[in-house]
Amino acid sequence: MTKIITAPEEDARYLALKARDARFDGSFFTGVTSTGIYCRPVCAVRTPRRENCRFFDLAAQAEHAGFRPCLRCRPELAPQSLVWSSQDASGILLQQALRMLDAPENWSDAEGGAVIDWLASRLGVTDRHVRRIFSAALGISPLQYLQTRRLLAAKQLLTDTTLPITQIALASGFRSVRGFNAAFQQHYCLQPGQLRREGSEQLRGDNSQSHVIRLGWRPRTTCRRCWVFSRPAPSARSNRWNCCPPRGCPACAGRCASETVRTPPRAGSTCALTSPPRGCCSW
Repeated sequence: MTKIITAPEEDARYLALKARDARFDGSFFTGVTSTGIYCRPVCAVRTPRRENCRFFDLAAQAEHAGFRPCLRCRPELAPQSLVWSSQDASGILLQQALRMLDAPENWSDAEGGAVIDWLASRLGVTDRHVRRIFSAALGISPLQYLQTRRLLAAKQLLTDTTLPITQIALASGFRSVRGFNAAFQQHYCLQPGQLRREGSEQLRGDNSQSHVIRLGWRPRTTCRRCWVFSRPAPSARSNRWNCCPPRGCPACAGRCASETVRTPPRAGSTCALTSPPRGCCSW
């Protein structure tokens, strides 16, 4: 069964979309029903109306629902935010399958309808089980996910480089230019040459930039800043201060189970954490 996004979660995502909060970049994609385009949360276009927004966890899910990628925010540049899950065997198996499909060196091996058989042999399970976990967790097939990854990679190369279209088709895992053009036209209603004419004007005449591409990257969250922002006020009726974190760093979800150093507040000042917990992953 496909994961259902609740109404409160959709409202929270819409607030992140309105604020263009970069912390949510890559966490979800927004499909706009009035335009048929899906965007990243940081897209600079005018914020769509709430009733026109549909939210997806993956770009492949948005394209499966009939949305095309935005040419301005470029979903192919969004950081990959899926994390390793240890909830159950199916979740771990799905993460392994997605990592294999995300690796460009595997795109040529997983060509066409053989992608499910290739995944099943690599993961050591049956092809029926691979279909079931993709359908239950994502609502799409492995082939649809792989096709979206290859087309978004090709879209980035077309926009950011001056590589020939033949080389881009082969680098994206397609065995022929004809199949590449047909898939591009079917998914995006565009010819590859149209993106090349629109995106490569700034690279024209500068061959040194032909192999330079942009990578989506987001810095790690600073635990100290998060804690200082969310710490409660000190108690006024007791000598016990409550602004120091308990065992482990709160922003690390208990990954660093170390003691914090507590010192009493000075007279006339607010209570503060004077030193970070030992062994914290990012303080």
